[in-house]
Amino acid sequence: MYKGEGSASLRGRIVNNLNLPVEGATIISRDQKYFATTNAKGQYRISRIAEGSYSFTISCPGYTPVDQVINFTAGTASTANVELTNVMKKVA
Repeated sequence: MYKGEGSASLRGRIVNNLNLPVEGATIISRDQKYFATTNAKGQYRISRIAEGSYSFTISCPGYTPVDQVINFTAGTASTANVELTNVMKKVA
């Protein structure tokens, strides 16, 4: 969990295509100021986000990364639940 200088927050759950939690997924803003890592239940939370619009990348080894833009207003709590897709591997 990261605490910035604002008063907005972001929380959510990251799952795979079977709706199972993805542990160890990272959620990081493009400016690398705000970040979190999911727990065993696939949950994360980032507190004290400054008001504004941020682009986040959600990634985990073995899954295709997802980019998402989220707008924050001071004093609000936002939720971003994301489904990650397994990276397809070629079998020779």
